[in-house]
Amino acid sequence: MAWISKKAKTLMRSRRRKMEKSEEASKKRKLDTDEEPDTSKNWEVIQKDTVHTITIPSTATRTEAGKLRKDARRAARKEERDESLIKFVDKNDKPLAAIISESAKKTKADDEQEVEPKEPPMKKRKKKTFPNINELLAVAVAAAAKELQVEKDKRDAYESSVPDEVKTSYVALDCEMVGVGADGKQSALARVSITGWNDEIILDTFVQVPDRVTDFRTHVSGVRAKDIKFTNHNTTINPSIIR
Repeated sequence: MAWISKKAKTLMRSRRRKMEKSEEASKKRKLDTDEEPDTSKNWEVIQKDTVHTITIPSTATRTEAGKLRKDARRAARKEERDESLIKFVDKNDKPLAAIISESAKKTKADDEQEVEPKEPPMKKRKKKTFPNINELLAVAVAAAAKELQVEKDKRDAYESSVPDEVKTSYVALDCEMVGVGADGKQSALARVSITGWNDEIILDTFVQVPDRVTDFRTHVSGVRAKDIKFTNHNTTINPSIIR
């Protein structure tokens, strides 16, 4: 007897099992073909070709009858049956006119294709109105002018009530100073102005400063170097005071 390896024995066993399984499968197929065909499998086809009779009660209104027709057609479409095989009769089994109403057509169209919902229209925002800048300025200027006029009227009323003898006894004095010294922090008189009650000018003259001016303070006093020169005829010799 020839020697056979374990690997060859394993292959032979697997082949034998495959052959046995194929023989059993062929026998089973032969037995299945010898049996009579099962007609129950065709029941769905027979059911689809069957005429369905639906009785509509006589008490139903036109709207209710239309709803019954619409529901029956919808169920037929859902079950993939022919709508033309649906028969509507009354209580005496008399066929009713199978007229598809506009509502039924619309329902069918809605079932076949979903209608996309419309987005709600966007609300228009009201435009904000802003006041005109020129109008605001005009109002502010008018208000300021009104306040000034009120103050002026009060002042005029007060001045008119003051006697002339009192007015002549009052004067207004104003002095402008310049800086002298090394750092210009010492002040010296450079201009003097005197006015009366009714703004009449009594005296307005520059004053000659005896010392060297180191800071004219022009931005405050308005005094310039040429105003207090000795050659200026509109100046008065200051007798003294440096403070």
